[in-house]
Amino acid sequence: MKCHKKPTILEATQCFKHGDHSFVKPFNNDERHSFPCWSCSRRLDEHGWVDYVQGVHCDGRRVCPGDWVVSDKFVVIEAMHDKQFRTMYDIVEEERTT
Repeated sequence: MKCHKKPTILEATQCFKHGDHSFVKPFNNDERHSFPCWSCSRRLDEHGWVDYVQGVHCDGRRVCPGDWVVSDKFVVIEAMHDKQFRTMYDIVEEERTT
C-alpha cells in the first residue's frame, strides 16, 4: 500500500543573527570562531547551532546566516539553506510584524 503524510503546518524562521529563533544558540567553536565557514564563507562566530535536527544522526547542526529553521512547537525538524527551503516548502502565511 502506498500512502503519503498528511499535510502539516510548520513554523519557519529565517535566521540572520543570534536570537532570531529560540531553538538556535550561538555557535561555539572555541578559538577558531574567526575562521570562515566551509559552506557559506562567513565567519563562524556569525553562525548559530541547533542541538537536534530530526533525521540527522548527530548532536546538532550549524546554522549559517540566512538559513531557515523549520520546527513544530516541540522540536526543530530541519535547518537548511535558503535555496533548499524554497524548493521544499511553500509559505502559506507571512509572519506579521508590528
